[in-house]
Amino acid sequence: MSSSYLEKYGLGLISNGYKIVPITHGTKAPKGVTGWTQIIADQNQLAQWIKQGFEGVGVLCKNHPAIDIDIMDEEVSNRMLAKVREMLPGAPMRVGKHPKKLLLYKTEKPFKKIRSATYKDSLGNENAVEILGDGQQCVAYAEHPDTQSPYSWHGDGNGSPPGIFEIKAASLPSIILDDARAVVAEFEKIAYEKVATGEWEKIKDGTEGSQTENEGAEDHGYLKNLRPPLGLSDQDIQKTLASIAKPEYYAYEKWIRVGMALWHQTNGSEEGFEYWLQWSEQDPNFKSEEDLRSRWPGFRPDHTRRCTTFATVLRWASKERMGENPLQEFKERFVYIMDGDSVHDLEGFGHDKLPLLKEFKNMYANVRMEIQVPRPVQGNPDRTVPKMVPVHSQWMIDPERISAHGSIYVPGGPEILFDLEDRRWINSFHMPVFANPCPMVIQNGETKMDKEYVESQLKIFFQHMEYIIPVEEEREWFYSWMAFNIQRPHIRCKVTPLLIAIDHGTGRGWIVQLMNLLLGLWNCSKTKMSTLSGESNAGAYQDFMNETLFCAVEEIKDADKPYGVLDSVRSYLTEDRLEINLKYGVKETKNVYTNFLWNSNHADALVLKAEDRRVNVFKTVDGPKDNAYYDRLYGWLEVEDKANEGINIQEQTVDGEESIESGGEVYDRAGVRVSTGVACLFHWLKNRDLDKFNWQKSMHNKARQELIENKQTNIEYLFFELVKNPPYEFMTLAEIAVELNIQRENSIDDSFCLNESETKQIKKMAQQHLGKQERVKISCEPEPLGDGWVTLERPYEVHYWSFDKKRTFSTKEMREIYYARKKW
Repeated sequence: MSSSYLEKYGLGLISNGYKIVPITHGTKAPKGVTGWTQIIADQNQLAQWIKQGFEGVGVLCKNHPAIDIDIMDEEVSNRMLAKVREMLPGAPMRVGKHPKKLLLYKTEKPFKKIRSATYKDSLGNENAVEILGDGQQCVAYAEHPDTQSPYSWHGDGNGSPPGIFEIKAASLPSIILDDARAVVAEFEKIAYEKVATGEWEKIKDGTEGSQTENEGAEDHGYLKNLRPPLGLSDQDIQKTLASIAKPEYYAYEKWIRVGMALWHQTNGSEEGFEYWLQWSEQDPNFKSEEDLRSRWPGFRPDHTRRCTTFATVLRWASKERMGENPLQEFKERFVYIMDGDSVHDLEGFGHDKLPLLKEFKNMYANVRMEIQVPRPVQGNPDRTVPKMVPVHSQWMIDPERISAHGSIYVPGGPEILFDLEDRRWINSFHMPVFANPCPMVIQNGETKMDKEYVESQLKIFFQHMEYIIPVEEEREWFYSWMAFNIQRPHIRCKVTPLLIAIDHGTGRGWIVQLMNLLLGLWNCSKTKMSTLSGESNAGAYQDFMNETLFCAVEEIKDADKPYGVLDSVRSYLTEDRLEINLKYGVKETKNVYTNFLWNSNHADALVLKAEDRRVNVFKTVDGPKDNAYYDRLYGWLEVEDKANEGINIQEQTVDGEESIESGGEVYDRAGVRVSTGVACLFHWLKNRDLDKFNWQKSMHNKARQELIENKQTNIEYLFFELVKNPPYEFMTLAEIAVELNIQRENSIDDSFCLNESETKQIKKMAQQHLGKQERVKISCEPEPLGDGWVTLERPYEVHYWSFDKKRTFSTKEMREIYYARKKW
């Protein structure tokens, strides 16, 4: 029977732990099956495939890679088989067209296809070795389209069962990426011998698997003036391509545009080519891999034409899914939110404004489907007739509709969350995801960004940061602070940076703009210091800390009024959970993730105490640069779109909407339309090592000390000088006051008598910076005065403060030191 292989072996393969796909008769692929790379088949799916007439059965190679000895030279094929069995023994062997062979393995770390170079022999046959991996399948049981005979299994050569139908997937021998590359390397040695004797000719280069993500794009300058790729996962791309595996998209124009979009999305890598090849192979009129290979290099974008990006393909796919089965698309895509009676689109972004249910219904009122409604008549009470209704009406009553209790902002969390009561929540947090424009290199076994490319792309950034923060140690801390915001958005940095530049127009606002791009505008806010301090009407609200990662304060000194790190401000800087009062909302206690960046043009911008560890102060020394410097600086942030000027052809926006004339500005709600430099910086920061970053305590530096001293009164200055060089180990407040008076008398200040306010200030500073000791009674001996008169002093108590805050003196020690000081 026509479905014998699938029906005979399918269920057994599933039971043995293999992920299977159906094979179309007369082919080696699951043609006509959309999304086959993501399928996890069960008994029901198997029954549907059998009913649909599929004959063969294949195995997905993501978790079960296969070494495909695609060699027609029998002598070389046998040599290669022996070498593979020596290196990786125990794998069952399958033969389709002799002398070609395939051996099946398992892996815990999936990898992309690896292929040797291809060599043509004297008979015109092409010879290569390929390790099939993630995104591919191999035929297990079917009729070979060339030989018209069944594929056959022959065990491992050591008496094992002949085929995978008799072998559990878990018992297969293992293979890893390095093993796969080693197998290809062994074949290349044999091929080299054949080429040297003139028997073979190399006709095509090979691929290196997942490590060749930038192959074919050596000249990365093409991205400079073009839209960057979208931040899509492998699953996103596979799902999208599966949705457009239809004849109209294999028509030449759209087929080419899909190839161009994949080239742009993957920077022309071999991985991108594989996406195009696998999708194209599902076309009944597919020609050959060579045809695609010849076209692939021509898809490189240039400045004379617009490039097609993957956004266009995304739009096509969404339209197809909506047209094929709109109710299923609604169920997979939309979530009803109880709190607010609104709807969330899973294909959108967490920060998108949620439309109310009634608005959602209006938006999709024209998306309709046919249902059967009762129309009984005499003699036929079960009669139904078709009726077109809005899809949303059926979606609302469908038991499989996804519903959520509300939305919540959880940086780093999944898109859908569940609380302890098993209620579903939508995570409104969304971070921009930038495609990495930087080529990757392998150093000491680690994949890293190419250093020379990074330095060339970030040259303007590094130069400006050296100007704003000239001290290297301080600058490195600030780089790590930027990286901390990206790598750990769920943790508040307990130290707030303060950038001081006496001159206006140095470019600190540029850093704020850059942070908005790196973190996404929707995650950023700004406020005034008066609001942060709780002053005025605006100070009653904390919208700037509601669902944000970053908040900028452009000037922390309001006119002549300095602010200090008071208790109210201190909690805003460091606490993880606060009561947030929204101007147009409710007051509630919630988690806070906001990190602040303060700026000022004043050397005495902040009243900062020496003991405070919540603010890092950095100071710009040089004056403003010329206009050309800032033109270049801000130009580095901008997405140049020169390729779009004056070209009147159809093209897509970032979100996949087509427009004939794109002269207007495109709103980038996804946060991916940034310059190559910004995208490169994002990935540089994302990969920065933060193990030694001190995010909990500020550093001691010159700029910080200057700020402290600039806000000190004369009495504060003298007090701290005394603390640095005290005349005794401990003193009373009265003794300290006398000493400060003496120091003041010796200074240029003529008013050396302490007033009541200064006396209170001394007591407060002593309480904060000195060690309070126990009171001690002092008994004094009689002393002769004048011509024999004697005065007897009564015992009295003294209260000492030690300059070593951590040291506690005994009463005996204090008496002894007191008497010693008195005699001296």
